[in-house]
Amino acid sequence: MVGGIVKFRGVINAILLFAGFVLLSVLPCLSQQRGPSTPEERARAVKAVRSLEVNPLSKEVLAERVWALRWLIGVPDISVKVCGKLPDLTALKKYKYDSDLFALVTLSQAAFIIENPDKAKDLAVTSLAGMESMLKAYETILKDNPKTKSKYLDDLLEKRNRGELAAYVKELATGCR
Repeated sequence: MVGGIVKFRGVINAILLFAGFVLLSVLPCLSQQRGPSTPEERARAVKAVRSLEVNPLSKEVLAERVWALRWLIGVPDISVKVCGKLPDLTALKKYKYDSDLFALVTLSQAAFIIENPDKAKDLAVTSLAGMESMLKAYETILKDNPKTKSKYLDDLLEKRNRGELAAYVKELATGCR
């Protein structure tokens, strides 16, 4: 039974990840259907990101993640540039909670832009915010279940701990422009 649940969660994660890419690709069309984000919505989105960092797999927080993704797709005044190298989607795809972490990267970039609108166009800085948030969530997941390790994410943690993550992200972001 447990194997069936894990396999089902993997299918759900793959569907969510695919749906996220599809929704992000139609963002320009959808954002014309509503007005700019409100201060209350922006505050809710930032709060959702902070909750996801400390409790990324919680069913309660999942509803906020879904809301935040839909909201981000619909608002015309906040946009996030997704770079397939940040995180490396091929490497992340091998991880059990790939879609959870990828969604957090995207939402974290939006939260960073909300809190730092003057840096919204700096892909390296917004990507770094997303990567750091993802690593916080990964550390939380590991505390709850140490067997859910990822070599790719462990390597990123090592870069962060050595103070090399910002330079690494900046180098990769340069190739995404």
